[in-house]
Amino acid sequence: MDDGFRDFFFPVTLLRFIMILNKNCLSVPRHWSRHTPEGAALEAEWNAKFAEYEKKYKEEAAELKSIINGEFPAGWEKALPVSKF
Repeated sequence: MDDGFRDFFFPVTLLRFIMILNKNCLSVPRHWSRHTPEGAALEAEWNAKFAEYEKKYKEEAAELKSIINGEFPAGWEKALPVSKF
């Protein structure tokens, strides 16, 4: 194929690719924003159920909250193996 032909059409192809990519990227937030009300309703339902669970099982709920928040349980470092080197 002639280099002049490729040099002429490559920028056109690249521009077309960028336009398609840009169109698809812009539609992602639009797509997911449709699910925001559903997600909010599910979160409210979860919070209500967890509040009931918390009333019944205070210790377990506190432990679950700490796990969800990424906290380590008290005394976790004592459970680590000790190296003898």
